Amino acid sequence: MRIPIRKLKCGSYDRVPTRFTDSDTVHPARSKYDSEVTPDMIHALRVRVLVLLLFSLAVPTWGQDVLRVDELGTAGAFTDIQPAIDAAGEGDLLLLASGTYGSFVVDGKSVRIMEDVGATAKIAGSMFVTNLTASQSVELHGLEHESVKQLGSILRVSNAVGSVLVQDCEFVSLPTLFQSTQYELLAGLRIVDSNAVTLNRVVVDARLVNRGFSNTPFALFVKDSNAFLSDCEFFGSTGVFIDEDDFFSIFGYSQSQLSGSSAGFVRGGRVVMKDCSLTGGDGLNGAYSPGGVTAGPDCAPGGNGGEGLVLVAGNGDPAVTLIGANLQSGAWGQGGSGTAFGVTLTCSDGAPASPLIKAYAGSASTIQTGPRRLSGNSVVRPGESKDNTITGPGSSMMWQVYSFKTGSPLTYDPQLLGLAYYGGSSIVQFRGTLPISGIKTVSQAITDIGIDFLPIYEQVFFYNSNSGFSATNPRFVALLGSSVP
Repeated sequence: MRIPIRKLKCGSYDRVPTRFTDSDTVHPARSKYDSEVTPDMIHALRVRVLVLLLFSLAVPTWGQDVLRVDELGTAGAFTDIQPAIDAAGEGDLLLLASGTYGSFVVDGKSVRIMEDVGATAKIAGSMFVTNLTASQSVELHGLEHESVKQLGSILRVSNAVGSVLVQDCEFVSLPTLFQSTQYELLAGLRIVDSNAVTLNRVVVDARLVNRGFSNTPFALFVKDSNAFLSDCEFFGSTGVFIDEDDFFSIFGYSQSQLSGSSAGFVRGGRVVMKDCSLTGGDGLNGAYSPGGVTAGPDCAPGGNGGEGLVLVAGNGDPAVTLIGANLQSGAWGQGGSGTAFGVTLTCSDGAPASPLIKAYAGSASTIQTGPRRLSGNSVVRPGESKDNTITGPGSSMMWQVYSFKTGSPLTYDPQLLGLAYYGGSSIVQFRGTLPISGIKTVSQAITDIGIDFLPIYEQVFFYNSNSGFSATNPRFVALLGSSVP
């Protein structure tokens, strides 16, 4: 039996053949699978995943420009990100050298912002992506947040109908000067009113002790949006203690012991978290004061650990699916205690978050399964190899799908344990069988592509007689031409 690939028009499900002949063949499968895979199975895979909508085996020839960003201005490069965004055309790639760069806004433009191989690009400020149409997309890759005191989120995505992909980014330490009754305004990563946001291997760590008036910020806030998260880590913020001598006491806040915040907060929308961990913030230890002759000793209870996830209603009830997720409470603080003037005083300890998911509206379903992921290098030049590490169910057959123009993630399919990411012209390559260990590394030598830059979106789909069909996370790779230094 052979695996067929046929050029299709977008949406033409009825053109997927149910019978296969050698004339339909592009990628052969080994004959030992003949007894395991039937044409109906292949048909189901093609229809369910929807990745065979367009099959043009000719790589598209459109080209985007590559704009260099280097804080030193080497070889005429832009010295900051915002001027490069302003100068970029639709779909251009901004390639960042090592350095520390300022805040930037992407407003109604398709652009890709990516750390170069071996570089460390830090952002000393906020990042804002907004007002994308359905045909536009933004990708952020390899960025780190340089810890500074700021008011507001590190990364905000809002009003994006088109797709946003954030990959291999790390946002650590989130000190804030003030707090707001709109707690989500201070979340580390904030997604609002957006249609298709994908996060791959993103870390948001808000555990640094914050000094403020009220609840500490969440690591992740999602409001009325569709979001797919894979291999991400979120840590809620540590509680806040305001001492009597603190500057903020002038506003009437003499002393306060706060619990840790939740790692994630979802207000309406559809969120799928795959192989992600969410850890609530730590509660602080309670304080103890020996007092004086007229005022006796005093103590404060320990703060509670924060939840992993909180769900509340937005424009509708939230729906969250957790696949292979790990949720933990933040550590709880010990109550203050001590002895003074012969009086021993002990306040109560805090408590772990219970439950780990608080659903005031909507629901969160949990699926326990092994990891399914696709990782590798994200920038590849001629003469280098594009490396993939594929993780999934052992002994599964694998198909790797390549798309050359971004598309929006599709509706989550429980039988795939994920979603399909497709767009433009696509190619499917049969990758053989995943070893029993469930891990395989694949390398492909890259020659000169003849243009400055070619974007590739790739994903791996599995079939196993025990677990059925499933999919890895989608990921982005930039192939650079020889003209790019």
